Amino acid sequence: WTNEITLRGFKFLADHRVSGDCLFPAVGYIEMMGAALRDHFGSTTVELRDFKLYEALSIAEDDVILFSTTFDQVSSRLRISTLYRGTDDGWRMRAEAYGFSHKYELAPAPADVLDIRQGLMDKAEFYRLTERHGLEYGPSFQSLNDLYIEGDRLVARLSSRDIEQSRRYFAFPGLLDAVLQAGIALSSHRDGLWT
Repeated sequence: WTNEITLRGFKFLADHRVSGDCLFPAVGYIEMMGAALRDHFGSTTVELRDFKLYEALSIAEDDVILFSTTFDQVSSRLRISTLYRGTDDGWRMRAEAYGFSHKYELAPAPADVLDIRQGLMDKAEFYRLTERHGLEYGPSFQSLNDLYIEGDRLVARLSSRDIEQSRRYFAFPGLLDAVLQAGIALSSHRDGLWT
């Protein structure tokens, strides 16, 4: 599978910045791998294991980046490599994982998970804090609405700004990234940075 990525073609990617640098989100690789597995197996339920990200991918305004996703049916290994069009840099492997097709159903969440609780912090406060630490999330990546932490348990309420855009993806990067963002809050809370 091949893809061509530019900031003009995928405007939402410009909303994912670290210290001012636009970086392709790790969950973007997960999206590509999941879509490749669904295409390969003809299944809507797939599993990724042992996901590894080897190198960050910076995207400048005029960059045209080719992505190649391969799947080895014998080893079940997926690999994603990239090439900056118009350069002599060559292909670089960015991420890999193992992929499988499974028929499974997730157990329902405990009934009390969605009870209304006093949040640890609201959306605006959370994103101000992440920006102070160099993580600059624009509107497409600000999907975390509320955080609740009780001991080692974190509940996050997420929502997508653009439901139609989200439906075009196996796992829309702006929404899936919010799950990782919630992990920042849990880790910071454990370390005593947020109370």
